[in-house]
Amino acid sequence: GVKTEEKNDEDEAETKATQCQPQRAALVKSILNFLKKAIPDTAFADSIRSIMDSSLPASLKHIISNAEYYGPPLYHLATEVVTVYVFHEPSLLSPLQDTGLTGVMLNSLILKDRSEER
Repeated sequence: GVKTEEKNDEDEAETKATQCQPQRAALVKSILNFLKKAIPDTAFADSIRSIMDSSLPASLKHIISNAEYYGPPLYHLATEVVTVYVFHEPSLLSPLQDTGLTGVMLNSLILKDRSEER
């Protein structure tokens, strides 16, 4: 009775500590969704190039390599942002490779089994 409930509370607290807070995840999701829509829009081309030259690749790398923390929806959105960017800016693939983002993304796709998380 009582021991089982205490154990469940501990497990729940542990899970919360190792997963992104829902409000934070929602904010990140909104930002990634905006980026995914802004990348193909020519009005945002210069701005997107500028943020891809700043810390965005490092942030995407962090989300992709910490999928367990951020959860499958943010992992998939982060990989989609990279995919859409490469599709619309193929000439800028090399600088993106220099950041290590493409390598992290490919490793995560190859080494981790994502099918069970979908």
